[in-house]
Amino acid sequence: MDLLRALQSEMMKPLLTKTNVVIVGTGDMSRGLTNMYHCFGDKQEFDLVVTEPLPDVKVEESVFTDKDVDVETLRDALLFADMVILAIPGKHIQRFLESQKDVLCDGTTVLVDISNSYVAGDDIEKSLYRLHLHNVVPWCRAFNDNGGVNLMTQHPSTKAKLVTEICGKDKGAVEKVKRFAQEGLGFSVKTVPHDRIKDIQSAQQSLGKEWIDSAIILVAIFVLFELYAILRYNHYKGYAWYHLPIQVTNKAICSAAIYGFSLSMVPGIFVKLGDLARDGRATRKIPSWLLHWLKLRKHLGLLSLYFLAVHVVMSLLIFNEHYYGKFYESRAR
Repeated sequence: MDLLRALQSEMMKPLLTKTNVVIVGTGDMSRGLTNMYHCFGDKQEFDLVVTEPLPDVKVEESVFTDKDVDVETLRDALLFADMVILAIPGKHIQRFLESQKDVLCDGTTVLVDISNSYVAGDDIEKSLYRLHLHNVVPWCRAFNDNGGVNLMTQHPSTKAKLVTEICGKDKGAVEKVKRFAQEGLGFSVKTVPHDRIKDIQSAQQSLGKEWIDSAIILVAIFVLFELYAILRYNHYKGYAWYHLPIQVTNKAICSAAIYGFSLSMVPGIFVKLGDLARDGRATRKIPSWLLHWLKLRKHLGLLSLYFLAVHVVMSLLIFNEHYYGKFYESRAR
């Protein structure tokens, strides 16, 4: 009898120690996370279940048959959940929490918000606050800085780990989600303090400051050269105005590309000159404006490459005797 009890105890240990993780939703992010679990997850430590956000609606098993996950109805999945990942639109989070308050809001289940929303307040923190549960339910935000398509295309042979940022008030909840992200999904994790949660909100809905600033710079340069080209060619040289859309504008596009490439090189030169001027002496802190400029190098270069490609296409469109007569003139002997 003692031997039988011992065997039963050993058989039950994996069941008792496993962390039950439930993904609510079946969209791209849900499929992406299940693919990460399939490729990199520790199946001995975590059980992953996918469910629909609507009661009594079961997920189509054909969608997740090869991903090592279980599919259940909503109520059955939530009853034994240690962690619930809300892969649903932010605007529906509050209504979902209200409908499942008796199961989710017991203070033991960790809720993870992976939504991206343009609308302020469409997130788990504000939803819990409106429901007066912000001091009861442990929660955090994670995985929203990765796109669903990118997650779905990961493969077990992939060498570089994807990075995600995790943020939340409850340190215990953050540690649990961090462990699942690392061991259950194969992410490299960065923890963000709660007072910086705005830095990771709507991560997939923003182009990023570097892209926006670089675009503003290139557009400003283009506009300046476009005005200069209009004054020089249309006003002073008397070019007909029908030349403006292609021939004259093409010159401004070319100039924007050249200056954009130049600006992408300048900050690195400044840093090198500063290093030479110090000649091995104590390093000085790089000014914030120069640091930001250094971050823009890649973005300026890529946007300049786009301008250059447009310039090449436009030049080929007008490459004929009418616009480039000098190329067709025979040299007098």
